[in-house]
Amino acid sequence: MAIRGLTVRVTEQLSQGFSVSEVSRQAALQTATWAEEQLKAISPRRTGLLASNWRARVSNNTLILENPTYYAGFVEYGTRKMAARPMAQIVAPRAREYYMRQLGKRFIRPR
Repeated sequence: MAIRGLTVRVTEQLSQGFSVSEVSRQAALQTATWAEEQLKAISPRRTGLLASNWRARVSNNTLILENPTYYAGFVEYGTRKMAARPMAQIVAPRAREYYMRQLGKRFIRPR
């Protein structure tokens, strides 16, 4: 049995209560780039396909981490015969912290 079209998709709400201004949009885009780099760095490698297919994007101030590789879900969530090796579930909460730090750098100016 082959499973096709299984996509790992983890979303993380970046902020609540902030307006989506240019400052927060830039911080969100920078966070997406950072998250994609982190995912590629911590992905297990045999062929490199899993790591190379990670994509991070921002939509409505929500970070979306996706990997369309057909076995990504098996690696991320595990199977009854294989333990989970989470990647997106680890990076998503860290990305929110990164985003908040980026906002702090933009809103709080040194005197």
